[in-house]
Amino acid sequence: LIDFVAKLTLLRRTFEVFRRDGWMSEVHDAKWFDPNATPMTIDRWNDPTSAGLVLQLAGDPDVLVVLNDADFEQTFVLPQGTWQLTLSTDERPSFSGSEIQEVCEPVTSCTLTDRCLAVLIASSRPLVEKS
Repeated sequence: LIDFVAKLTLLRRTFEVFRRDGWMSEVHDAKWFDPNATPMTIDRWNDPTSAGLVLQLAGDPDVLVVLNDADFEQTFVLPQGTWQLTLSTDERPSFSGSEIQEVCEPVTSCTLTDRCLAVLIASSRPLVEKS
């Protein structure tokens, strides 16, 4: 637990998007998606069978928070881009069929086991070849 909180603290210190002192504007600062990358609607928010969200926070860099609140493994479609896994409560998250930790690569999906979350940071760094 201490290591996890230390990682959260480092994320907040490192990325401005986690230190905002005002309310976010839904249109400009935050976009909410269901697991299929469809923007959330009022009906979807109120659906008791709905499980899982992707929150895209606009910043420099952008941040994705992927939350699987279901009691089953779930795959989430991600916005196009190069993402770096920064924090996860899932021991072995899967991205587009590849297990990654410190590797940046274009990914299209993220699979998380039940009751897990992952934080990904947009990366403009060159792609890293996996060995």
